[in-house]
Amino acid sequence: NKQQQQQQQSLYLDDKPPPIPIEILQQLQSSLNNVNITNATATAASTSTNNNVNSNTKRNKNHFNNRNDQINHESTLLFQAIQQYEHKQQQNNNNQTQATTNIIMDESELLHQQVFENETGFLNQSN
Repeated sequence: NKQQQQQQQSLYLDDKPPPIPIEILQQLQSSLNNVNITNATATAASTSTNNNVNSNTKRNKNHFNNRNDQINHESTLLFQAIQQYEHKQQQNNNNQTQATTNIIMDESELLHQQVFENETGFLNQSN
């Protein structure tokens, strides 16, 4: 038993390890080829996916920018329409105020005239 152990030890220490059988080397080579093919396929798929993502991102960005420009344009038009409306309202308010003022002035003038006539009539009656 002791002699066997010594023989095993000397086998590993002194001699080269036994050669790897050719079948195992062929299997390793085949596996390595499969790994390389798989890596190449994965790389191609990854590149394709990246290109698609970049293309979609660019398209979405363009769409977003176009939509943004459209919204800005519509906002400007809306803002202008509101300003025109407010200006028109102000004109209407001014016209309405002026018309009301004119009516009040006319009525006031009539009242003054009436008061004057009443006073004149009262004075004439007194005489």
